[in-house]
Amino acid sequence: MNDIRIGPSFQPNLERTISSKLLELRQGQIIMGHVNKHFPNNMAEVQAGSQRLLAELSAPLTTDKNYWFQVQDNEDGKLSLKVLSAASPVNLDGGADSLLEQWSLPRTNDLKNLAAQLLNEKMPFNKEMLLLAGKWMESAQDSSKAIETIKEMLQRNLPFTEKVFTSLMATRDGNTMNNLAGKLLSEMSAQQLSLPKLEETLRLFETGKNVDLPDGGAIKEHLQRLLHTIGFSYENELLNNPDGGKGAQWNQLKPLLLDVLKQDAPASVKELANALTDKITGLQLLSQDSGPITQLMLQFPLHFQHHSMDATLQYSGKKTKDGKIDADFCRILFYLDLAYLKETAIDMHVQKRIVHLTVFNENREIEPLMKSMLAGLREKLNEVQYSLSSIDFKSFQEDKEKKIDLDSKRNNSAYYKGVDYRI
Repeated sequence: MNDIRIGPSFQPNLERTISSKLLELRQGQIIMGHVNKHFPNNMAEVQAGSQRLLAELSAPLTTDKNYWFQVQDNEDGKLSLKVLSAASPVNLDGGADSLLEQWSLPRTNDLKNLAAQLLNEKMPFNKEMLLLAGKWMESAQDSSKAIETIKEMLQRNLPFTEKVFTSLMATRDGNTMNNLAGKLLSEMSAQQLSLPKLEETLRLFETGKNVDLPDGGAIKEHLQRLLHTIGFSYENELLNNPDGGKGAQWNQLKPLLLDVLKQDAPASVKELANALTDKITGLQLLSQDSGPITQLMLQFPLHFQHHSMDATLQYSGKKTKDGKIDADFCRILFYLDLAYLKETAIDMHVQKRIVHLTVFNENREIEPLMKSMLAGLREKLNEVQYSLSSIDFKSFQEDKEKKIDLDSKRNNSAYYKGVDYRI
């Protein structure tokens, strides 16, 4: 097979023709690319996705024809691209089937679908990743969700482990923290398992336990306590204070659940404790704090009158120079399943402390009611130095091209490194 060696140096006039943003290549990855143009001395410009790189060709390749390349590490430490075969972007299923055959992997429908999507979206992967992914998909109840989860792991450069996979899958299974907490309490009672600290913490999520939240300050304090109790920042607290503060850590749900998994508890109890642990870990994985950009995905139980639900909040924004969240520029998405209004989403854009709101709901009758509350909303925002620009109402089906996809938004993943949640 032909090899393409990444050139260690090139002529100055050629350097200016290549994009300054280089493609990150790692051993064993599969990428699709084509030769844009040839240069003297067997050099060529190879296009891989939206990026270009300068490569030395050991043999000529046809210009503008697509090829599957595998990244290889030579003995001299330089990366080269091995040409696996010619590729047609129109026939990605065939390309995936051919790739699985070359790697002697089972050509199951799930594995073919996964490989085809990874190739189509130009995500780098290798044989070992497909082997692991195939095993995980065998035990997954929903193969489409499993494929989306695997793609997220690759997109966000998450550790490619089964624990990360199962944790992210737990955020897509439809179970809420309320439901899992209630089931765990019931099972512990049925098994006559007495764990007072865990029982006390789980009862915070019981349906009907209402909290009086008269204003924004009270809501902020309640959410801070709730997120701490769930254990969203448990690993970060443990990392920063490994020898102390154990009492504070052990009133958090996540470490209490981890302790149950280490005990000789009934299998049914461990199964539910593990499911709830995966749910929390998955939400942690769906948050990132990378460089100047912060993304947070939070899910927490709320109770209103006799209605209980898990509220989901997604925040994205930048940081100030001192590392704090910039409250002047951000976007916040709220997802609620209310007793009477049912599924509701609120999309809030903040630019220079000017707020624009879009409310998504299928009930048109709330639009005039919503507008009648504008004066009060403006007043409350002004009290905290924000101003309301506008508020729109849309149904989820009003514009399918702009429709908010709750499943995809709820599961927008990110890198997890002991994320610390601050409100």
